[in-house]
Amino acid sequence: MGGILKNWESQKITSNLVRKNPSFQEKNSSLTRFKDKDEKRVERILSEMEESYQRLEKVLDIFNRMR
Repeated sequence: MGGILKNWESQKITSNLVRKNPSFQEKNSSLTRFKDKDEKRVERILSEMEESYQRLEKVLDIFNRMR
């Protein structure tokens, strides 16, 4: 009997949480979208940094040749 009550209570608590916060799944899906956006943003920033570094190397190479 005690096990049944524990299960019932946990189901009741879970269902109350879902009712009180119906946007829980929406928040999780939006977090996934933010993660995807952040990942794309990080990739773009890294790409720009690599390009900038390559340009800097070229400029430094030219200065070294001028010496």
